[in-house]
Amino acid sequence: MIKVNFISKSLVYSIASSLVLLVSAQAAIIQNFNANNYFNPAELQRINIAEILAGAFINNPQVSFSGTSTGGSGEANSNETDVLPFYRGAYRLNDRFVIGLNVSIPYYAHIEFPQSSVVAADATRTLVKDTDFAFQGSAKITDKLSLGAGFNVNNMHDFQVNFVGPGGVNIVNKAKALSYGWDIGVTYDINQFNLIGLAYYSRLTPTFKGYSSGLGYFGNLTISGMNLPDTYKATYTHILSQNWLFALGASYSRWQSAKTVVFNNVATIGQIRLPVNYYSTWSFDAMGRYQFDPKWAALAVAVYDQGGAHQYARTVSFPSAPAWLLKAGVSCQITKEAALQAIPGIVYSNANIDKPFTSRAVGKMRIRVYSLDLRFVYKL
Repeated sequence: MIKVNFISKSLVYSIASSLVLLVSAQAAIIQNFNANNYFNPAELQRINIAEILAGAFINNPQVSFSGTSTGGSGEANSNETDVLPFYRGAYRLNDRFVIGLNVSIPYYAHIEFPQSSVVAADATRTLVKDTDFAFQGSAKITDKLSLGAGFNVNNMHDFQVNFVGPGGVNIVNKAKALSYGWDIGVTYDINQFNLIGLAYYSRLTPTFKGYSSGLGYFGNLTISGMNLPDTYKATYTHILSQNWLFALGASYSRWQSAKTVVFNNVATIGQIRLPVNYYSTWSFDAMGRYQFDPKWAALAVAVYDQGGAHQYARTVSFPSAPAWLLKAGVSCQITKEAALQAIPGIVYSNANIDKPFTSRAVGKMRIRVYSLDLRFVYKL
């Protein structure tokens, strides 16, 4: 059993803070759940000597469109599978200072529609894969107050927005980008049963460079204006009893920094300007853990995200809309230091499409992401 006393508080809190990663890398579309991949650097202070968390998300996004577009009326379906690894490590230098590295996937999307589908002129492939490296440190100010800060390197290593262009030829637009940011956080222990945290993550302003090809054309492609939002995050953790522990969180992501996305040098077209004018969004999450015995525990999480796109900017490629994430699984303590966890989950979202920008697409999109979260946790 987990004992509810001051000595065991750091252990209990580290379990609660690790639940945050339960919602990582589950977004079916780029504008959902990004905030839940970030880690408050001040929470590094909760470890004892060292901690490693490593694993992977096996994601199966299933996306369908039903309606009309340039290719006529009917349905288009996408069913893909990706394995997305993640990592978090921390080491205590002394009684006051802890350093750590958090490797996460804040932005992810994968949609593949056939080149013969009704929405081929809107999208054949949408692929967004990144890796965020956060180098962080934390300092204990008092027994109750800790501060943390970090430096982020985001590697958007595969960004594709492909579609069928003039002449019925598939236009491939593939690019990548590096961007840099920072984060800062604070944690405060109200008492040994109630813990709070606040954090801020800076905006990222990547400039994508790659190529565009199709119909015998191959040229350099640049994409600008796809700003990734600065985010504010607040958490509250409560130790309810020897068996129960839960946490609540709220995040505010300033997607309004993305105004106009510009694709330069697109094959057969030239320049494409998309005045997306995204709006800032709220995300809310609730997480819980129940300890059955010293070996087995149950984990669960629920998250709601508003999505950042206005109706006119909700495209077949990026159908951002309100979305739910639900996950539940188990944790098995295999040794005193090590545990294995398996947590299946689902993302649920439906989006209306109504002739965004110059598109003729009108219809409904059904978005489901089925996932399996596998992880190994080691603590000293």
